Amino acid sequence: MGRAKRRGTRAGLFSVAVWIAALSSALWAGPVITDVQVSEITDTTATVTWTTNEAADSRVDFGPTRALGSYVEVEEAGTSHSITLTDLPCDTYLFSVTSSNQDGTTTEDDGGQYHLFTLDCARLEVASHWWMDSCDSSPGDGLAGPGETLDLTLRILNRGGTDATAAQVAVSTSTSGVTVTPSSVSLDTVEAYDTTLFFQPEDASFTVDIGRDVPCGARMSFTVTMTCEQGSWQETFVIPVGSPAAYLLEEDFSEDDPPTGWSLEDGGDAGQTWTTANPAERPLPEGMSGYVEILDSDHYGEGGVQEDSLVSPSLDCTDAASVDLTFRSFLWAVQTGHEESAFVDVSTNGGTTWQAVETWRVSVGNPPAGGFPPEADPGESVPVVLDLSDLAAGHSSVRIRFRYLGRYGYYWMVDDVKVAAWESEGSCSATPCCDVPSGLSAPSVTDENGICADDGARITWAADPTAWGDEGLSSPDRGYRVFRGATDASGYIAYGATSWVDTGGTNNTAYDYSVKYINTCGEEASTSTVSGTDAYQPATPTITGDSTNTCPATTVALSTESGMYSYQWRKDGNPVGMNSPAYTATESGTYTVSYTNGSGCSGTSAGHAVTIQTCSVAPAPDGRGGTSPARGVKSGSDITVTFDSTTCPAPSYNLYYGPLSSVSTYGWTGSVCGITSGSSWTPPSGNTFWIIVGDSGPMESSWGLKRVGGVESQRSTSASGLCGNSLIDTTSTCP
Repeated sequence: MGRAKRRGTRAGLFSVAVWIAALSSALWAGPVITDVQVSEITDTTATVTWTTNEAADSRVDFGPTRALGSYVEVEEAGTSHSITLTDLPCDTYLFSVTSSNQDGTTTEDDGGQYHLFTLDCARLEVASHWWMDSCDSSPGDGLAGPGETLDLTLRILNRGGTDATAAQVAVSTSTSGVTVTPSSVSLDTVEAYDTTLFFQPEDASFTVDIGRDVPCGARMSFTVTMTCEQGSWQETFVIPVGSPAAYLLEEDFSEDDPPTGWSLEDGGDAGQTWTTANPAERPLPEGMSGYVEILDSDHYGEGGVQEDSLVSPSLDCTDAASVDLTFRSFLWAVQTGHEESAFVDVSTNGGTTWQAVETWRVSVGNPPAGGFPPEADPGESVPVVLDLSDLAAGHSSVRIRFRYLGRYGYYWMVDDVKVAAWESEGSCSATPCCDVPSGLSAPSVTDENGICADDGARITWAADPTAWGDEGLSSPDRGYRVFRGATDASGYIAYGATSWVDTGGTNNTAYDYSVKYINTCGEEASTSTVSGTDAYQPATPTITGDSTNTCPATTVALSTESGMYSYQWRKDGNPVGMNSPAYTATESGTYTVSYTNGSGCSGTSAGHAVTIQTCSVAPAPDGRGGTSPARGVKSGSDITVTFDSTTCPAPSYNLYYGPLSSVSTYGWTGSVCGITSGSSWTPPSGNTFWIIVGDSGPMESSWGLKRVGGVESQRSTSASGLCGNSLIDTTSTCP
């Protein structure tokens, strides 16, 4: 029986007698509605009939969801009521009937339930769609990015009462660089709505490949064409590439409930509304974590009614060229008798009026396979992307609400709500997807300039592998790293290089080298290893020898390392001798030597300065010098040595003597140190001697016997030569 509603306000007079209250109730009773029927159903019309126990008017409210939304009324009063609904789109409809008597008392015959009819037709629609992104077979980040693959699922629903036979679903795109495979999917039969069961949708799966050159911020537009023997239908949807530089709204429901700026509209039974408390402790489906907003109709029980909304803060989309709403959804719908519907609505005037942008009467997501209890398999949530551009772009007071209408249904979970405002294509960020570089060949290793130079080992690689894995990306940011064993020896080397010289290894030590290729996305692949050595066997000659001659010698002996292949001596840069490790310097100058060693390496020594000093001719003992016949001082002679202090002013003198037979080689026998003017010396017996008196400088005097007898002295005119301690006194007998 219907429930009566009196138009206007009724005062409750609880202090009056019971019979007055009963009389009042009888007087205010509305028409009794019975025998509600639907007949004459076609593909566009249906006739609703019912009866009342008294004359009353007629009204039918109807619609494809519990929100109804449309009505037809007849003011003429009667007890038999009939209203034909015409020009109906092919669908399954809920409806309720009401009648008002002459007193204005209205009876609504829903009894808490709605009546249902399905038109005699078939109509296919995309009840919901979602996608999962992946990069090189690895799960993505929930955003469609350049180079990624999307596993696209379309949930196809038959809204009518006739099976859609030979059904085909095709998906196409007009976005350059984006491909969809396969081009179409056969679903055979999509069954009609069964009023005793539920909607029975079919899923069509496609693969969307996003080219690496598709720019961030591009809006991939897709057209879905659904055909069957009963007709054909088209729908469109958009998937953006990347994410904006900033979101107008980001909410993960991890703090306040509801979050700051959000509000709840509790339109059903009080308290049976959205919450993050998860009152039934439902396990979170895949893709959700932490806190989520949930409206759990099943938890509130068979008698509960939910007509509740979760409403976002106001958003300013004035500067947006396009607006997208993304969130993760897990709607587990019972799907029987239109017990639950889920809506996503948008308001552009702060919440005064609303327009639905998405309506779901079937599950959105993948519920667990085994039904209740869901703990063993909580199912899988899906990312939902809704293009709000036509409604929201350019408006300053945009609000979004998640509205649930249910009566003992299952539940709806919502998480990670984001509103993206795109100012222009490219004003966003996205991580492109790339494959791992492939077709790599081992590098080669050579000594940079052979074994003679200490300048490292050169590692050379192919500029391009078979596939970089990021082909199609504009301005690819590629590079390399060279590894010496496990050590990153080179650091990052920008794309375009084909070799690198390792100067950090130890000379003459073999290393295993490999090259790592790094593409735009940071995908890496390494070559096999190859052994290489920085061989170094330098030619570094050194010169050994005095820097000046020792009189009476007039040359200096120079030498270098022996056993080399070839030699070249130079004085002051000019060749003076070759092919010998030894050289006798006869002239003053700077000498160098070059040679080639056993490894073929050539080198030149540092300069070696040589000074050749002139040695004086030894004076003869007779004071004449030269080749005069030798005369000596006989043994036992007394010799008084006197000096001309003006020509030999040295403060002290040394006397040297030796046998006359060795005068030509200055073969001296002994010395008398520190003689002074007036000193005397008596030659030892047994020989004839020559004598020389000299100072510590270049002055010397010789003594001997004249040809005609007598002793004669003569000072040598040589400015240098056999004088003093430095040359004569080789045993340092004189200080």
